[in-house]
Amino acid sequence: MKLRQSSAVIRCYRAMWARMKQFWTEERWIRVTEETEAPQFIGVNQFQGWAMDPATGQVVPQVANSIGEMDVDIIIDTAPDMVTLQQEQFDQLAKMAGSGVPIPPDVLLEASSLRDKAKLIEKMKEANAQAAQAQQAAQQAEQARQDMDTQSQAQLRGAQAVKNVTDAQKTAFEIQQAETSTAIAAALGLPMPVAGA
Repeated sequence: MKLRQSSAVIRCYRAMWARMKQFWTEERWIRVTEETEAPQFIGVNQFQGWAMDPATGQVVPQVANSIGEMDVDIIIDTAPDMVTLQQEQFDQLAKMAGSGVPIPPDVLLEASSLRDKAKLIEKMKEANAQAAQAQQAAQQAEQARQDMDTQSQAQLRGAQAVKNVTDAQKTAFEIQQAETSTAIAAALGLPMPVAGA
């Protein structure tokens, strides 16, 4: 039974091909979908100009990819339904993502059956790029703040060191002044000055 159906389908396709060869004489563009991402279009019955037929001596049109002269193989094979297969793959990816497997959102979008998924993926990439730029700017600002803090701390330490040196010099000067006053008072026989007076 299956063999009869298969041969009947092949006969039907061959009959359709024979009618196309007979009646498709104008220029046409046919979409070839070998790759789902990049469909291609092939022109058939493309007019190329006029030429003289050497056998008859008549002027005849030159046609590229003449469908009447094409020979094709019609092969009927069983294959999984593409929409169902894609939906199953998407469902499987969604379950994996739901169970904690790290699947990037653009992979999920690519596997989905959304109409404008290419635009969505592009917008996602742009948003990710902008977020990365903002994060980088924030990191640079944080680094600049840390650098300023480090500089401020260094300046503060430098000022503290200058103050300490100044205090030490003042103390040394006061000690030297007190010793000098004591020495002068002792030399002159004056009473000794009281500290802090």
